[in-house]
Amino acid sequence: MPWDLLSRMLSQGSSSKAGPSHDGSTLGPVAAAEIAMEFASLSSPGACPRGIYMTPSPEALSKWEGVFFVHSGPYSGAILRFVMAFKPDFPHTAPVIRFESEVFHPLIDPKTKVWHPHGPISQWRPRIHHVVHFLSDLRRSFQIAVLDNIMDSEAVNKQIWSQVLPPSATSP
Repeated sequence: MPWDLLSRMLSQGSSSKAGPSHDGSTLGPVAAAEIAMEFASLSSPGACPRGIYMTPSPEALSKWEGVFFVHSGPYSGAILRFVMAFKPDFPHTAPVIRFESEVFHPLIDPKTKVWHPHGPISQWRPRIHHVVHFLSDLRRSFQIAVLDNIMDSEAVNKQIWSQVLPPSATSP
């Protein structure tokens, strides 16, 4: 990652006008530094999950723009654009991923287009879970191994899930 970008991100967060977060509130210097460090960690070669590319939004440090090129599974060939937003109390709360277009997926709310994590990352633990884990879980959620193991009670998009419900999803 270019150091001037990291420097800009940190100075944006440490000024008295850190910029609004995705919900309109202002990021404090600690949250801004945490977010900048998370982005820096993704910039190492091989750190960001395969097929996912992220860039900070020019509008606000608390908003990253992403694109996900799905390489395998039932969504293979899809190119999905999304926004990852951070709340002012990050890292104590998980980021939120909202897709820009409609994605028919059992873990994506059809009204809000928000992806709901599945598995251990769904219980976000600060300083243990990081953005790279969140993005890895996003990538996995589009693979058959995860899709086949989503229970009916875990599906957010009940309409699409009822159409593709695997037999194992209703089993105890």
